[in-house]
Amino acid sequence: MRAIAAGILATLVSLSAPWATAAAACPSPDQLPIVGGEPLSDLDDLIDRVVTGSDGRPVGTVWDVTLDRCRTPQDIVVTEEGALDRKVAIPISRIRTVTDDNRLELKDVTVAEAHTLPPFHTEGSMTSLAGRQ
Repeated sequence: MRAIAAGILATLVSLSAPWATAAAACPSPDQLPIVGGEPLSDLDDLIDRVVTGSDGRPVGTVWDVTLDRCRTPQDIVVTEEGALDRKVAIPISRIRTVTDDNRLELKDVTVAEAHTLPPFHTEGSMTSLAGRQ
C-alpha cells in the first residue's frame, strides 16, 4: 500500500512540474534580452529593420515586437515585402544574427516558408513593444 501511495505522489509531482516552470520569476530588469545571440539594450532598435530569410532573400521589415508577461521579447512582427499590410509573427528564437548592416537574418526560415505562415492578428490580450492593436 505504501509503495502505491509513493507511486501516486511521484506521478502527481511530475505532472505539476510543467506548471511550476510556467510560473517562473521574471528576469532581472537589468538583464538584457538576447536577440540573434547578442544582448540588445533597446528593443526599439528592432523596429524597421530588414529581415532576411535563411536563403538570404528579404522577407520584410519589423513592424512590432510582441512581449510576454515579463516584457521579454517573444516574436518579431514582420510586414512582408511586396504584400500590402500582410504581417507574420516570427519567434525571436528564429533570429540567427544581427548583421553589421543591422539586418536580422533568420535561421531555418526561407522567404517561401515565411509566406506560408498565418497572418498576424493583434489580440486584445497581446502586449507589444509599440502598443499597436
